[in-house]
Amino acid sequence: MLIPMLILLAVQVPVTAPPVPTSGPPMPTAPTTKVVRRTGDATVLGAIGAADANAIEAATLASTKGSASEVRSLAATALKDHQRSLTDGTRIAKEERITRLLPADSAMARRQVDAMAAMNALSGDAFDHAFVNWLVIDHRALLEKDQRVLLSEVTRKRVKTFLRARFPMLRRHLAAGEAWLAAHP
Repeated sequence: MLIPMLILLAVQVPVTAPPVPTSGPPMPTAPTTKVVRRTGDATVLGAIGAADANAIEAATLASTKGSASEVRSLAATALKDHQRSLTDGTRIAKEERITRLLPADSAMARRQVDAMAAMNALSGDAFDHAFVNWLVIDHRALLEKDQRVLLSEVTRKRVKTFLRARFPMLRRHLAAGEAWLAAHP
């Protein structure tokens, strides 16, 4: 058995390069990529959808894991409101023929994974405080981003109206979270 293997190893097969075309368009030297500009309605709807999905994930967890009835109620409200926002954003994107683009920066996704892992490890009062604190920080950042960044990138009136309609919802959640944290130091 060793001899046939040695014979196979000793046989050299010539390797030739593929033929170079002599006619037709020139071959590209490097792959070409299309640069996608991440601004405008597609990015705005993608960012809102990602934020809604994050809030839905956290609120779903808190609606069952929260120990205080106020926390479960806040979570249920946030869950319902963000599900509605996600549905409305999806409908607008479909009707306006907009392909939503997720945020290019994955920092938001990493923060969400870390926050969910931390909350999953907690229970009782510690969980309640972690969830409400997450909601306050998240909604404060969303309001800032929505008002200062995303609003300036919107081009369609319908998307701008949708974005502005989210502000009162985010403010209600933020105020309820801040009030709960103030009452439960």
